[in-house]
Amino acid sequence: VIDQFARGFANFLEVDHVLGRHRSASSSAWVGGPPRHENIYVKTGSHSFWYDDLEDETTRDRYLERIERLSACRVNETSDRIRGGAREMLLFVRALENRKELHLTLALHRQLTK
Repeated sequence: VIDQFARGFANFLEVDHVLGRHRSASSSAWVGGPPRHENIYVKTGSHSFWYDDLEDETTRDRYLERIERLSACRVNETSDRIRGGAREMLLFVRALENRKELHLTLALHRQLTK
């Protein structure tokens, strides 16, 4: 997430690999969960899309709208965004994938308050 904020989410929807889903050889279950579509889109070393079909224009537009809204929400120390007579506060919640990400919390805070 930190690198995406630093780059303004440029190229966020570009992927390096498209993996096809397949059924397990030992059962009829889908590997990677039940698909909404047949592909998993992977950006090496960064992120992947398991449940959204990036070939669908509506899906891509929805992501672009979310990125635009998130970028518009950024509030820093010198912000003068006022709502209802008070300085607007922003709460950003990020769940960690694993404990290894815990040490990056302060780096994420610095990136969000730039």
